[in-house]
Amino acid sequence: MSRAEGTWGEAEVANYLRRRGYTLLAHGFHCRFGEIDLIARKDGVLCFVEVKTRTNLSCGLPREYVTPQKQQRLRKTAAWYRHATPACRLLRAITSGL
Repeated sequence: MSRAEGTWGEAEVANYLRRRGYTLLAHGFHCRFGEIDLIARKDGVLCFVEVKTRTNLSCGLPREYVTPQKQQRLRKTAAWYRHATPACRLLRAITSGL
């Protein structure tokens, strides 16, 4: 997958969230623990979104690429973000699509 496809996928997910009433707070948030593609909020709930774009499923489902190590980095990065921003309830969700 090219970087352009990844950028396209992130833009699609950002638009999807906006259409459903989410406010995007960050795109490509970086800290010493890692990176989170999108951070959004709706009704006081923060959503940390990892986007995996695939043009076909021959190499597996997108969610299969979010390894336990990647999940741990995401948790640490999300905790860092929450530490630096006002407290909100945390919603964790994994979704996949083509």
